Amino acid sequence: MEPVLNIHELMIAIQVVLILVFLFTLGLLFYSFREYKALADKTRWKKLLDDYLIKSIVTQMEQSLQVDPSLENLCKRQTFRRFFIGQLIESERRFTGTAAKTIMNIFYIYGLDKEAYQMLSNSRPYLIARGIQALTVMQVREALQEIRKTLDHPSEIVSQEAQLAIVYFEGFNGLSFLYGVETIISEWQQLRILNSIKVLPEDAVTTLLEWLHSTNVSVIRLALKIIRKFQLFEMEGVLLERLENSDHRVQEELVRTLFSIEQVNTSTALLAYFPKATIQEQFSIIRGLGQIRALDKLDFLKEQLLAYPNPEGKVLIAEAMASMGQIPFLMELREQLLPQDQTRLVLNHALKSKI
Repeated sequence: MEPVLNIHELMIAIQVVLILVFLFTLGLLFYSFREYKALADKTRWKKLLDDYLIKSIVTQMEQSLQVDPSLENLCKRQTFRRFFIGQLIESERRFTGTAAKTIMNIFYIYGLDKEAYQMLSNSRPYLIARGIQALTVMQVREALQEIRKTLDHPSEIVSQEAQLAIVYFEGFNGLSFLYGVETIISEWQQLRILNSIKVLPEDAVTTLLEWLHSTNVSVIRLALKIIRKFQLFEMEGVLLERLENSDHRVQEELVRTLFSIEQVNTSTALLAYFPKATIQEQFSIIRGLGQIRALDKLDFLKEQLLAYPNPEGKVLIAEAMASMGQIPFLMELREQLLPQDQTRLVLNHALKSKI
């Protein structure tokens, strides 16, 4: 049987393998050097920009802002311009008043607004999102039309930044995109949007009523959060009517909102709904009674403490009663119960953090 490879072919194979190993090692060294150089550049640039920004903020009060020739020269490099934009965004968030205006002036005198606009046309989502961030933080209202075009971008990070930017510029009215949004708005994004809304227009209630009938669950949840934040007491009746007809995914939020805008009959209506509610809704109702210290509902809680079938619910009931000043009653009840009684075990757990 002849050998698979002769000596000559074997030597060639070994040489090929060695060349490939050499090329791989060379490529790895080149990549590592490039990454090291990029990191070294960013460290140097950060020090340079931090010093320049502090100096500019301090001297702006006494004289006009001066362009630094070294920074102007570095701005010829796209990587530096984008790094510069990132540093300005972070700095603007830390400062207010005159200092913030100085940072915005720097953004314009180095032509970074042009770079931010170009980033909106980039194919990479994170750069588009960064461009939206920059134009928003630097209050480039003229960019709103371009930003609006990215609302339907397939990348979530882009569409979320676009949503936030529009609300930043237009406030509550900027939420008009909710009428057509089909994707789920995350809880974190809802919180960001909520924090960007400072005031409500006169017709806000009408708009919120429409959103409460949205087919998108996250839109309904956001509407409920807005009602809660701005304490729209006039919405209580509408929300009570929706208790039995709402999607189970929003009912917990609905219960929390009702307790937040509580009126005279809110607790009574929620207790009437209690037997039909899901376990999580019942937990929310129990927590709500404790938060508003509904002393007129103590008899209901005492009854549920003994009869409620779920141990976690019993703990919540005991904690709600404790928040109403009922610790002596709970301690007395504990002593009356047998050691193996589930309610006694629950009371031991609930009272541990209260005594």
